[in-house]
Amino acid sequence: MKKKCSFIALSFALIVLSSCGGSKPAPKNVNLGNLDDYFTVLSYTLETNAKEKGLDHLDDVTGTLTLVVQRNKEEMKLKASDIEYAKVYGKLESTGYYAFSGKGTPLAKQLLKVEPGKKETVTVNIVGSDPGSSYNSAEKNASIRQRHLDAFFNPSQFDEIELSIEWKEDISAALETLQDLKDILDDDDD
Repeated sequence: MKKKCSFIALSFALIVLSSCGGSKPAPKNVNLGNLDDYFTVLSYTLETNAKEKGLDHLDDVTGTLTLVVQRNKEEMKLKASDIEYAKVYGKLESTGYYAFSGKGTPLAKQLLKVEPGKKETVTVNIVGSDPGSSYNSAEKNASIRQRHLDAFFNPSQFDEIELSIEWKEDISAALETLQDLKDILDDDDD
């Protein structure tokens, strides 16, 4: 009787797992930049009005990118106050253009506040980008636009969804380097 109950329980668990699709692997195309070492992206969703805007109005596409992340237990010395600014991009390498972008500073600051070991859902507003160019033929522009539109309907087509963070320290170091170069050039003028 005990074996029969165990078999029934195991069968039920397998049915539930298979009907839910089992567990999905974490997306590989999401890049959190410097924060990749501290988070695992469990899933993401992209919701837009691309269907209503259509092929000829990709600049008018708006929506949200929602990430579900798991913070690891590693100590993080980065702080929200260290961020100068951040942007989010959705890139299609086959076209060489970003299909969307968004202001990522609030998202990055929210990620930096996630407690070790916790799961968090974060959302950022995005806007579409028309990849058309006057240097391309009408056919090439139509093809590139179609690939961007298709990616909005099937976000796994994005080669990379990237959170790009500019840190205050990096900008300060760059300014110091520029000042040093200016000083060297000024000394050479004498």
